[in-house]
Amino acid sequence: MPAWERARAADGSDASTDLPRARDAWSALTAVVETTAGGRRHSPAAGRLPDLLHERAISALMTATVGDRHTLTDEGVDMSSQESFFPTPSDAVTADDPGDAPFATPVWAAPPPDLIPGVADLSIELGRSPDTVVLVEGARAYPQGVELRLVVRFRETHRRAGRDLIERLNLHHGRGSLDLLLPAGGLRWGVQFSDGQKVTSMDESPWAAGVPDGVSPADWLVDHPVMDSLTRPSNSMDAWTRDIWLWPLPPPGPLRLVCSWPDRGIEETAVEVDAAVLRDAAERSRPLGL
Repeated sequence: MPAWERARAADGSDASTDLPRARDAWSALTAVVETTAGGRRHSPAAGRLPDLLHERAISALMTATVGDRHTLTDEGVDMSSQESFFPTPSDAVTADDPGDAPFATPVWAAPPPDLIPGVADLSIELGRSPDTVVLVEGARAYPQGVELRLVVRFRETHRRAGRDLIERLNLHHGRGSLDLLLPAGGLRWGVQFSDGQKVTSMDESPWAAGVPDGVSPADWLVDHPVMDSLTRPSNSMDAWTRDIWLWPLPPPGPLRLVCSWPDRGIEETAVEVDAAVLRDAAERSRPLGL
């Protein structure tokens, strides 16, 4: 910060300043009262100028100007208009706008927004090859369904190959996206309940057919299990993760999880877990209280 600005700050004033006049006053004053001792300059801040001269310097620096206010910077003058730089929003949505009501999500489509889930200590290896492992790591359960975290860990010899793999997972994640079909050798996985019902990542989402006529989204029910993505994928250099919503909560008994990924050398593999671990966690869910 220039010395004349430091003097202004020391004076404690924030009045508008005429930058050219302030600089000229400081230069003139310094030329008159500067003394030299061993090649060193003595400033008023150091207490080596008479009080009268110091007061005059401050007075010259803090002289207010008429017209627009100036903001002083090391680079020069930043003219800030009294009128806002930004336009006033003309289409602001008010809190009581009926068109801004929350979307009523079907029970099968997402976790209930008014509950805190019960967390299940779950780690299941769905499939493995020399360079790839597919896992379910963690579950958050509700009385209506369960969130499963799908994790792919992989090893590639080249970074470009790893980026390509992540891009394919982001696009398909076990299901065709935007009418883009899953490659024949791509990742697919699914679950089967103890009552024989099953759902896979290759099944069509109910959203594809649209909301039935005469039915509100909040009242829309389907007669089969649903498994769909909840979040956007996340990834690191050697891992890819996505949260998956499984509806409904699996019934008591064995829960069968199946995985296949021919392109990564993973043959169709099945593993069973007791659904009690998810049902017990669902009983620990509680109201959010908002």
